[in-house]
Amino acid sequence: MEELIPLDISNGAITQKFKEETNVEVETAKGLRNVNEGKKAQFILNSLLQYFLSFICIILFIQGCLILVTTQFITKKIYFQNSIHAKTNLQIVLNQTKRSFIILLLSILSIISPTKIRITTDNRTMDPNSIFLKDNGEPLGALQMNSIIISNHQLYIDWIIIWWMAHISNLSTNFFIILKKSLQNLPILGYGMNNFRFIFMNRKWKLDQSYLKEQLYQINHNAMMMTPIPNGKKNEIEKKIINKDSDPWGYNLLIFPEGTNLCSNGIKKNLQYCHMINKKPFKNVLLPHITGLKFMIENLNPSLTCLYDFTIGYSGINGKNGDHEFADTLYSLKNIFLKGKGPRMIDIYIRSYKINQIPINNVENFQNWLFNLWQEKDALLTKYYQIGSFQDFNNENTTTTLINNGIDMNPNEFASAVFVPFGLSIFIIVAYWFAF
Repeated sequence: MEELIPLDISNGAITQKFKEETNVEVETAKGLRNVNEGKKAQFILNSLLQYFLSFICIILFIQGCLILVTTQFITKKIYFQNSIHAKTNLQIVLNQTKRSFIILLLSILSIISPTKIRITTDNRTMDPNSIFLKDNGEPLGALQMNSIIISNHQLYIDWIIIWWMAHISNLSTNFFIILKKSLQNLPILGYGMNNFRFIFMNRKWKLDQSYLKEQLYQINHNAMMMTPIPNGKKNEIEKKIINKDSDPWGYNLLIFPEGTNLCSNGIKKNLQYCHMINKKPFKNVLLPHITGLKFMIENLNPSLTCLYDFTIGYSGINGKNGDHEFADTLYSLKNIFLKGKGPRMIDIYIRSYKINQIPINNVENFQNWLFNLWQEKDALLTKYYQIGSFQDFNNENTTTTLINNGIDMNPNEFASAVFVPFGLSIFIIVAYWFAF
């Protein structure tokens, strides 16, 4: 048996070693504390800079909106006549303010919360070159005029992203949105959106039907290469041959069939709706409502060319487990516009349908068609949350385009969005003054 040698602690060796180890631990703790304090200070500084940047951008946005609504107000006072010439000129100016507004909003959003955008198109229903990049990386789209866009609804910025898609397709001045009635009363913005001819709904079909029919009737007639109908007199219609670049009367109409966004309150409403029509709820989307969309398709014939189906996914959302994380919570308006905490990647999957492919003449068939579409959308999002993309690497039926600059606007466009409408209004005033 091996003899054990007793430790000699008389010389204080162990004590010295303990002190050395303790000193090392203390120094390590101090170092970690200094690192943590440094990170905390850097975090506070970055947060303050972000809030300052957001504050400046919000001031610029408010200033830009004031200039735009002032331009609208002055122009409407000048072109108050009920003639075709006056109405056409008025609409051209109002369309320019609409284009300026979305450029302004996109510029602010790209500064506060920059993001990348990845667009995947279904080649079976769309041209593979529907989205392409210029040599400088600027995206160009080829969405058709006189079309409807439907989409799932997760965030309050969904409509901004879809309007951006219309903008790169040169359709930003022809973009219309179906909105809830309460937004019409927003200070400044409400007046501007009224002049954009957005459609405000009460979400009560008995109240909305006649109003929606009137708005769609006007849009449909204007889109058929015609000027507006003054006082509803058809004999005053003047046909115009206008190309896509200068047509003030075409449309690209957005509607969210789900009626609300995917959030806790939206889930409650969706469960009530599912119970009412005896349908099972989906996991990643809300069940769509058919009445408004069917009515729109019916009343926009014969000008309506196609229907686009958008599916939008946001990076950073945990949708793998049973407890679904809401994009609305992670990417709230406060987090995006004040803290700069928006999605780093936005994915969009696009399909297109010809109107004759949609069973619009039968309510039950149309409902089944739309529900099946949403079931496919739900499956797309399930796959998206698993692999982080809509791109199918084993399938040639899709084309994916990555836009590294996201929704970044050209600085010249940003300047024009703020100053051109104001300069245009001054020019109109001067011209009107000398003319009369």
